[in-house]
Amino acid sequence: MSRELAARLYESVADDERLRGTLTDAGYGPLLEWCAGRATVLAAKLAVSDLEVAASALRASMELLVRAAETGNRAGLAAIGLQVVPAERAMEATAALARAPDEADARAQVIAAALTKDTR
Repeated sequence: MSRELAARLYESVADDERLRGTLTDAGYGPLLEWCAGRATVLAAKLAVSDLEVAASALRASMELLVRAAETGNRAGLAAIGLQVVPAERAMEATAALARAPDEADARAQVIAAALTKDTR
């Protein structure tokens, strides 16, 4: 059941092309990979009745990550949902964004790398 829930969580993000913003596959791809990992972790702890709430939180987190990559604004990462992104990973992503190149796809790659250090 958790595999099916993970797929549904991931699809709630991956199927909505509007979430990618101006990122190309080079930037959005790594964020989607992170999303797939988080969906798996979240689904393992999720009741079916909580799927919509979890999907909404994951989508909101992806929106914030994409916006941070597009703008370079680290403040947006502070608003990310801690039920989706562990606080330690959010801090790592914020620090990594400060050192990232001044290009949206490159920033997205840096953010994804910081978030995927530990997906648990």
